[in-house]
Amino acid sequence: MTDVRLVTHLANQLEPADLRDYLRLAGWSPERADDRRSVWLHRSGAQVFVPGQRLSDYEQLLDLAVVGIARAEERDADDVVSDLTWRQYDKFYVRRPSPSSSLPLEEAIGFHEALGDLIVSAARASWEPRPSYRGPRPGRVISYLERVRLIPSVPGSFVARALLPLNTLEGTPLPLVGPAEPAVRDVSTTILRATGAAVESARAIALGSSNSLWDDAVQEGVSANLCDALARLSGRDAEASSQVDLRIDWTWAAPDDPMSPVSVPAGLAPILDYGSDYLRGGPEEHTIRITGLVTHLHREKGTGPGEITVRGYIEQWDAGSRALRVELDEGTYRQAISAHEAGTTVRLTAQVRRAMGRVEVVHVVDLDLLGLAIPTVQDTS
Repeated sequence: MTDVRLVTHLANQLEPADLRDYLRLAGWSPERADDRRSVWLHRSGAQVFVPGQRLSDYEQLLDLAVVGIARAEERDADDVVSDLTWRQYDKFYVRRPSPSSSLPLEEAIGFHEALGDLIVSAARASWEPRPSYRGPRPGRVISYLERVRLIPSVPGSFVARALLPLNTLEGTPLPLVGPAEPAVRDVSTTILRATGAAVESARAIALGSSNSLWDDAVQEGVSANLCDALARLSGRDAEASSQVDLRIDWTWAAPDDPMSPVSVPAGLAPILDYGSDYLRGGPEEHTIRITGLVTHLHREKGTGPGEITVRGYIEQWDAGSRALRVELDEGTYRQAISAHEAGTTVRLTAQVRRAMGRVEVVHVVDLDLLGLAIPTVQDTS
């Protein structure tokens, strides 16, 4: 049997006619029917009984039907429930291989933040392709994002699943004949199209092609924000990074020709990072400000300079939190220790240089703790 809570939720919103529509579109054939139920045949020879009315046993019969569908289609029953429950959504899967089907806490948080930024950048690009996005989000983007949902992961590797809403009014029935109109899922298609273009551009640039490929890819939905999100999905740590696979299953309620999944090789993360910085249009050297928490401290000796990592948000960037590692002189490092122990928010201002493979810190301008600016002059290049 399936999860009782999921089936109860499904029964509250799924009409018998909806289940019959799903079976018809999935290739099942009706055999016989009366007022109480109908019998449907799968090409494997399996049969399921579908309730015809909302009677007292509706939830129980629906549960049996879901189990029968899952067994015939060789799927997990909860996955069938998800398809039936969220028929107004495409299902977006982002898979990062992990032997234990888990990630360390900070990596998992960064993974989901990158997933969110990927969806945001695709939503903005589907209506207005631009090299980079910053500032307030348009109302239609906000409206779309308010309807996006995340659902529980599935076993195997580390898989995030997002529900991408179709561009229809809530409650409006979808046509069940022929492919859906392109505008119905323009954000979903932008995600795969733009990701594919970003991967192809990064591969070509890694082999020596011109950076102008990034400019050409903007019309495909590629932006600084999208490149940044893709680089973070695979993980920037060389030892922890791995290939990320993205696919979207169109909802059965709005069928269409499938789009090929896209894989983002871990080795392209540095090139995507570089593309992100290039598309932001800043000079080779520029100043950034990041506000957040000191998450890591490191130095080889008990005294002297040390390295810190600040995780937070960079001003003027429409993206999730970022981690920036910098070297500090001894005095400023001690201040960073205090901020770390107290959980105090800091603002780090740094001069950075665009470099293939990373944003290279030239020097730290200042570290602001609780309103106290501590100037520094060291050069970490």
